[in-house]
Amino acid sequence: MKKSIFKFSILTMVLGAVLFSCEKNDIIPETAELYEEGFNSTTGNHDQILEGKNKILRPVLHMSFGKEISEEEADFQWESAVIDYIKKNPVQNKVSSEWFFKIITTTGDQTNNNTFNDVQFTATFNTDVGSSVAYGALEDVGNVRGQTDRYLFRGTYPGQVVSWVEAESATLSLKGTDGWLVTKFKVKIKRVDQTASATGFSSVVTFPNVILDNTDPQNWDVFETGNIGTGRLEF
Repeated sequence: MKKSIFKFSILTMVLGAVLFSCEKNDIIPETAELYEEGFNSTTGNHDQILEGKNKILRPVLHMSFGKEISEEEADFQWESAVIDYIKKNPVQNKVSSEWFFKIITTTGDQTNNNTFNDVQFTATFNTDVGSSVAYGALEDVGNVRGQTDRYLFRGTYPGQVVSWVEAESATLSLKGTDGWLVTKFKVKIKRVDQTASATGFSSVVTFPNVILDNTDPQNWDVFETGNIGTGRLEF
């Protein structure tokens, strides 16, 4: 009887070890998929060394919306927040040497599409007195898969009063090796967002579906929209 009990105990231990081994092997591939995404850039502009730029703009307002929120509801919440902010923080000089503009990005909804790396942008604006380029940082962008991030910035042409502004082109840059799939990237200048009286609308609208990534953690991958801006905002 004791021999039978001993054999049963050994058999139980062996089966337990086999089951544990199977469970462990089942877990490893999924974990590897989450943390070993590899190099996946599709822009053709990876591992760039960006030179120091002028003053880096920071957003005056930022809101993130998960994929479970409809675009209509996100629009309503965002536009309400923008109106409230501008009422409380108008352009001080009341003339059209400054303007508010918006940046919108959407992150892909698959594994490894999100990122925690630094992201910057440039937005080039044409005006009646010359070209103006805004250099800015997008804070906490793309942290969650399927997330849409919306930002409000102040653009400016220092020392000049402009009669009109056009959004001409933009770039989006990711630093480091934590790749990011961008499905939407927009720059918008809207009449209702300005403190000075304005008419019209201008934008750069893209649906890139590109992966920004690098092999060197200190370098940048750059997506360029090209000169595709439309419309004009007039003061």
